[in-house]
Amino acid sequence: VKNIPLQDSVQIPDYPAIQMRGMFLTQKTRKQIMTKRIYILWILSGLLAFLGACEEKTYEFGEPFSKIEGIDGSFILTSVIQSDERSTALDNTRDISEFFIGSEPAVISFNGSDFTYTLEAGTAPNFLGGSGGNWKFDDNEFPTEIQLGSGSPIILSLNRTIREIDNTLEFRLTRFCSGEAGVSYNYVFTRQ
Repeated sequence: VKNIPLQDSVQIPDYPAIQMRGMFLTQKTRKQIMTKRIYILWILSGLLAFLGACEEKTYEFGEPFSKIEGIDGSFILTSVIQSDERSTALDNTRDISEFFIGSEPAVISFNGSDFTYTLEAGTAPNFLGGSGGNWKFDDNEFPTEIQLGSGSPIILSLNRTIREIDNTLEFRLTRFCSGEAGVSYNYVFTRQ
């Protein structure tokens, strides 16, 4: 192995430069880099100051609306849509409101304290087959259906939850044939 002599001095170029990681940077380039770093620091410090000034807000939802109080009252029939449950066609619905409402629309009233209901059919067909009786939700906190009568109750599937602030009661009554859904009626009642 041959020894290679080291040089005692290194020549530095005539122009002002600073050596950085093996590269030579001019004073102008160094100034541009520092300016960019300062801009980035200002932006970051401004962003941190902005985010630090934000207050975290907490919201309280309060007590949930009672569904029993929501259904308490009288509702007048305003719309009926018939759906063919066996059809696969896109146009399997028909608006039969004119036939079902007639000249004197049906009025259904629910009493939330004793869980009774009354139906005044008016000139419309009596879709429930009676004038009143007992009712209950399948779940008083999160109802999905109203059950009218006892023994073999009539099931009205809620299309939407009913609360005190809601103006409409919407449910679906499905008629079955040979154990399969044949036709359903979507009723819309408006609070009186």
